[in-house]
Amino acid sequence: MSIEAKFKCIITGHPVKVVEWYKDGSAIVNDATRVSISADGTLLHINNVQRQDVGMYQCMVSNDFDSVQGCGQLLLGCKLLLEPWFLCFNDKLIND
Repeated sequence: MSIEAKFKCIITGHPVKVVEWYKDGSAIVNDATRVSISADGTLLHINNVQRQDVGMYQCMVSNDFDSVQGCGQLLLGCKLLLEPWFLCFNDKLIND
């Protein structure tokens, strides 16, 4: 059985120039097979979740004037929801 996880970055500021995703401080590469990022950058989708996917995920949004970030943690067997001031993540319950 394949388990998936989705992180959504809800952006309320304008204009948005760049949306980037990080896991544990390292940039996430959109490999379009197991890990994919939507065209507008607001959705990170992980197919076939594995133990190595556990960690802290960050969405960095920036324009010419400012940058903000939001973060959420992927855990196996429990759920954690963090709602930063400017961005919001919703993580999916992953059972191992």
